[in-house]
Amino acid sequence: YPGHVNSLAMYGRALKQRNRVLSASGEEEEGLDERLLDSWDEALVKPGARILWNRMRYVDQMKKELPQGLFGTETLKMHYFSTVTADDCDLPLLEERFRQRLLQARTYDRKIGSTTVGPHRDDLKLFVNGKSLVDFGSAGQQRSSLLALYFSQMEIHHKLHGFYPVFLVDDAEAELDEVRLSTFFGYLSHRTQTFLTSAKDFLLPSAPRDASRFEVQNGSIISSSQDAGPESEN
Repeated sequence: YPGHVNSLAMYGRALKQRNRVLSASGEEEEGLDERLLDSWDEALVKPGARILWNRMRYVDQMKKELPQGLFGTETLKMHYFSTVTADDCDLPLLEERFRQRLLQARTYDRKIGSTTVGPHRDDLKLFVNGKSLVDFGSAGQQRSSLLALYFSQMEIHHKLHGFYPVFLVDDAEAELDEVRLSTFFGYLSHRTQTFLTSAKDFLLPSAPRDASRFEVQNGSIISSSQDAGPESEN
């Protein structure tokens, strides 16, 4: 979304200053300058609400494009957990909710010396077959789910721009067995150009037959389909 990076920068600066005020006020007996904190709250509200608004919209799009059953019968779901109630509201209402949550949390924030409400404390959680991925997912399930997230982003990119981005993969076989690798290649082969690196020979049989293969030997790139010398130097 246009301006998202600028919102992140504005929010980061305001958050740093608010935390500094909170930390300093906890050490002073005379207490907190409420008006100063009010000003930093306002500096947080607009960019923070915009970040949250963008995130919620993007997560909704990812949910629609998230491939299901890609790796067998596993069902992958995702949910964005926010410290601010963001459901069923427009941007102005979201700003007001964020403002109220900052005010409600002020006493506790002052006690611990940091800001506990806002998009910097939010989390995106994944669930496989109804169970938390981070708590119960195997290494293969975690890597497969990460790939599924990338795939959903690819589909969003394709709808917005009309083409798929190039997919770069380093050490994909780290937590993927041969079956998952074959599914992974099958998904990408009909969509986009993919560059993949691996130091393991067992990966090659899983790759599509029409894939171009190269080996790096002593700093030189050699086509595995040719017996000739180096094609190009690194």
